[in-house]
Amino acid sequence: MRKRKALSAILAAALILTSCTVLFSSCADTEPALIEYDDVKITAPMYMYYLSHYKAVFLSVYSEVSDTDAFWDSLTEDGITYEEYFTEVIIENLKKTVVAAWLFDYMGLTFTSSMKEEVEDGIDELCYYLCGGDKDAFDEYLSDYGIDADTLYDIYVIDAKISYAYQYLYGASGILDVSDEEALAYAQENYALIGHLYVNNKFKYETDSDGNYLYDEETGEYYRFDLSDDELAEKEEIIAAVKEGLDEGTSFEELWNLYSEDQLYEGGYYIYEGMENFIDEVVEAALEMEIGDIICIETEYGTHFLKRYEITGTPWEDDENADFFEDFEDNLADYVFTNLMNDYSEDVTVYKELLSQYSLRDASPGYDI
Repeated sequence: MRKRKALSAILAAALILTSCTVLFSSCADTEPALIEYDDVKITAPMYMYYLSHYKAVFLSVYSEVSDTDAFWDSLTEDGITYEEYFTEVIIENLKKTVVAAWLFDYMGLTFTSSMKEEVEDGIDELCYYLCGGDKDAFDEYLSDYGIDADTLYDIYVIDAKISYAYQYLYGASGILDVSDEEALAYAQENYALIGHLYVNNKFKYETDSDGNYLYDEETGEYYRFDLSDDELAEKEEIIAAVKEGLDEGTSFEELWNLYSEDQLYEGGYYIYEGMENFIDEVVEAALEMEIGDIICIETEYGTHFLKRYEITGTPWEDDENADFFEDFEDNLADYVFTNLMNDYSEDVTVYKELLSQYSLRDASPGYDI
């Protein structure tokens, strides 16, 4: 990956090329700002929409979130209520939102007629889906979320500008490249490289005469059955030998070569949050470990000795690690773009007294908008 160009130079060149125009509807200009950066602002109706939108997201994604006073009043580990916590999450996201929309204008990008038509078509489709195309009924529907179609247009324009700014910078034909240093920082922040010394002292798999694992064709579950007493005793001896070896200073790598039943990835597992097709308890434990730590955990699948290593080099480019980095490039671009927004978001103006007039708990979840 090439070192990306300095953003300041690119922005300066963009300013020379063209002037900036914010293509919001007139209603946005008459509403006071609750959050703003330069000439991009979040008005009260827009903020009410975002409260509804994010509330629906929180309720859908987090099983522990419930739309009750008891939940919103309950305290986080930091001693603030969950309503305060999630409200702050929304505000921080909106600070990045206005910066990203501002960046579109600042770079001199043009909100074209086709982009405008795309936004309008999206609203028309939503109107048809929700209200059969009846615009008056659509405005009445939107009023439950504090907005009307004109405000929704302003919001969709912001979303479109962010999307196009992102693509312009980091899309397939984007003008900026992400450096190896940035990619490595992202990997170190979001992945845990572990060695996995595995001993299955819980069961054994049923195989056919050729040694192939047998499984239920309906569920995809492999058939397995209990170990015999002798087999279990042998496994326990191996576990004891690993523990004794670690206590006596034998290297984890030597013990892994001698005893591990999982030697699929010689270079280790690159564990990340939400990782599928791996053991949840191992994923959780790996992400909590510090570099150099060695731990032992028990799961329904057996005994797992884990060692966490420092991530170096460019492992996402190695074919042997392809299973762990399928979405790495896209996620990396999101990470770099978000960090770019963070660099500017501290300069966003937030009118806290005005924001305090609107409550997340009172917002209607906007599942359809």
